[in-house]
Parts: sequence; structure tokens; C-alpha cells
Amino acid sequence: MALGPRCGAIRACRRVLERAFSLRKAHSIKDMENTLQLVRNIIPPLSSTKHKGQDGRIGVVGGCQDDSPNAVHEVEKWLPRLHALVVGPGLGRDDALLRNVQGILEVSKARDIPVVIDAVS
Repeated sequence: MALGPRCGAIRACRRVLERAFSLRKAHSIKDMENTLQLVRNIIPPLSSTKHKGQDGRIGVVGGCQDDSPNAVHEVEKWLPRLHALVVGPGLGRDDALLRNVQGILEVSKARDIPVVIDAVS
């Protein structure tokens, strides 16, 4: 599959961010300014002429009190419309819920949707 220039830029940005914000060593303000400029070059600016979702749609799988036994199927229906997925804020450690999260991660991976996992051990 051929990758567009935006995808390559995003991968380059990820590598720079990983280096710039590594916890292994202290970084100069100049390093962080360079990194932030790279991010600004990749992320489209906000504008009053754009409508919601025009620059991307992000789904969030977070905690709630009632979990559906067919949550994976329900979320999978939304995945074709998303550009990225955030998983984890407030999920807890309930076994049924974690099985659903595992299924959601598997179907997201199969669709090659970038996922950010917010997890605290």
C-alpha cells in the first residue's frame, strides 16, 4: 500500500516527539520549540470556515457504568468513520469490560486505525 506524504510526515513527527520528550534525558527549550514547530506544520490550523470533523474524527472508548455484551460490534460500526481512537480514560479493571476493550483494539488494528491508549497501572 502506497503511503501519502502526510502519513510519512506523521511518522517523522512521531519519531521526533519520541526523541524530544523522552524521559531518559533532559532536553533544551530549543529542542522542544523545534518539535512543536514540526507538530504545527502537520496539524491543520483551526478555521471558522471548516465544519466539525473536516480535519479528522477521533473516537474515545472510556469508562461508563453500563457495558453492553455486544460493545465490540457496536463500536466496530463506527470505526470506518474514525481517523484515530483513544482508549482507556476511566475504564477500570472489570473483566467483561476489558474483554470488550481487547476486541475493540483488535478490530481497530485490523482496520489500521491509530490508537492512543491512556493507561495507569
